[in-house]
Amino acid sequence: NKFLVEVENGRPEENETEQTLKQAEKEFENHPTCDPKRIFNVIERLTYAVCKGITKSFICCGMGGVGKTYHVTKVMEEEVKKSGIKYDYHAGMKVSPQSFYVECFRGREAVNVFDEADDILSNDDIVVMLKPILDTTGKNTMEYLNGFMPTREMSDNEIKEYSAQCDAQFKAGGVTWFSRVPPKNEEQVWCPNKFFFEGSMIFITNKPASKIDQAIISRSAFVDVWLTERQVYNRIFDILKAQLKKGAFSENALKSYAQSLGVDFNDIIEGKEIVVSAQKRNKQLTVRSAVLALKMIDAGGFPDWEELSAYM
Repeated sequence: NKFLVEVENGRPEENETEQTLKQAEKEFENHPTCDPKRIFNVIERLTYAVCKGITKSFICCGMGGVGKTYHVTKVMEEEVKKSGIKYDYHAGMKVSPQSFYVECFRGREAVNVFDEADDILSNDDIVVMLKPILDTTGKNTMEYLNGFMPTREMSDNEIKEYSAQCDAQFKAGGVTWFSRVPPKNEEQVWCPNKFFFEGSMIFITNKPASKIDQAIISRSAFVDVWLTERQVYNRIFDILKAQLKKGAFSENALKSYAQSLGVDFNDIIEGKEIVVSAQKRNKQLTVRSAVLALKMIDAGGFPDWEELSAYM
């Protein structure tokens, strides 16, 4: 009997270390904005640009727990005090396209900050509605034709006047919600199926840039935050130092926490480069987990706080 054997060139063998290095290089190439000395200042300046009407949209995405929300809300609160801008903050909204439409109608003249906006930016129907209102040209209208008060026979001015009437009814009191159908009582306002959006939006999300619709990114100021582990630790302690000045926790708590990580407390106060010794943690260290540990220290009654903090 004769046997024919066909030999083909196989794939080059790669060990696990080589694969890890290649993946790390690829991730680094995809995250060029990873200088903590400038990127968080950029976040604040772009938030300010939204407040001043320079851009209608700002997307701040990337790794979680490094202070994206802190820097955005810091600027927003400052601008509310300085200029009295309208500012609506939403965190972790679970929304349908219909409820998002109504929320945008109510906030159409405000700066709308959507924190933990993963669900919003993942919904194809919502993304479709966002495109025209975030565009830098055109009339910036949002439409929802399935239900709501028909505006087909209305002029642009009539739509704006009707929208203003809805606001007046709501502000006058007694109105509890905006309706998709003709109102059954005075507690409802019939929301128009088209309106002009004159406000702006800021989206804060942990979604990677590759998972966000490019049409939305192209209409927005955009920052993708990605830091090395050492940079993350330095960012966390920068924020903790700022929170210490506001009295969020005691100095003794921060000293104890720093010591548990092998960090000199004076280095934190003086703003020196922080090098954290290798730690066995059940999850990644974030600002939230650090603050929880500090609260546990201040509360007392947790002699095992150091062990517990590894799970926060």
